[in-house]
Amino acid sequence: MLVKENSRNSLFGSAKFYKGALAIAVPIMVQQLIQSLVSLIDNFMVSGLGDICMSGVNVAGQVLFIFMVYVNTICTSGGIFLTQFFGAKDKSGMQQAFRFKLAMGLAAAVPYILVCVVFPNHVLCRDSDDDLGMYSQLSS
Repeated sequence: MLVKENSRNSLFGSAKFYKGALAIAVPIMVQQLIQSLVSLIDNFMVSGLGDICMSGVNVAGQVLFIFMVYVNTICTSGGIFLTQFFGAKDKSGMQQAFRFKLAMGLAAAVPYILVCVVFPNHVLCRDSDDDLGMYSQLSS
């Protein structure tokens, strides 16, 4: 029995590891679920207003999704460095990795917000064959 348990631990790792991994993974999964549900609820709320409004919500959701992927990539890469510094017990490296995540997240958010505020027509109509025709219908 002891041999079987040791081979299982060497193959899959200890239960303590999985408990720790789930303690980190479950809140992230719940956050992603909530984000997806908000998008779905937006679609349900707007669905009765017509096709043009529904298309607007879908396009805005795509723009947000692109931004979220970009920021998640930045934060994940910073998180990898942060965990490496944590494993090495390098507090100054951890602080530097956190500052990297914060600075790069802001460096990504500021241009995104500026482009979306200054050029909303072009951002929302980037995939449209009609260029700005749909936006002119919505704004009138």
